[in-house]
Amino acid sequence: MIMAPLMIASGKGSIDFFLAAQHEGILLSGVDRRIRILATACAMTAGALTGLIHYAWRAGDTMSVDILSAAGAMVVAWTFFGLYFPRQLAGTRVSPSLLVWIPTLLIVAAALLVLNWRLDRWIAVIRGTSLKDNELFLPMWTVHMSTLLLLAWIGVLALFPRQRSTESKFSPQTKDIL
Repeated sequence: MIMAPLMIASGKGSIDFFLAAQHEGILLSGVDRRIRILATACAMTAGALTGLIHYAWRAGDTMSVDILSAAGAMVVAWTFFGLYFPRQLAGTRVSPSLLVWIPTLLIVAAALLVLNWRLDRWIAVIRGTSLKDNELFLPMWTVHMSTLLLLAWIGVLALFPRQRSTESKFSPQTKDIL
């Protein structure tokens, strides 16, 4: 969730590098591009899930570690599949713009599941207190209500999309790439 600004910065950096490479006459093959995209996806996935995996590991919660690791592996596998076997997705009835959201939804779903399910136990183990004492420190209803508010906010944003302006926010050089 916090990775969105990093992804935007990475995308902008990739576009800037591509423009500079094109200007300097550096040839970029399709294989190099796919490997860079796959490496970026691996790094972003690791960055998104490493913090939660660390806390689950510290608390001795191997089930949460397994869930988060499996979600990360599925995101990387989805990216690999989309990069190297794109024709397999051509026959689906779903819009490609919706298929792009699958890795993000998987990471968010795994994080919300684990946080709502196991956060109280993690904090109790890390602080060395009982679950009852931990309830005084962090009432879990606040975590559950925050999750519901987040999901409601996402639902409102998904149901009422913004009107797109006709002007592009990209520079003329960037439009040529996109």
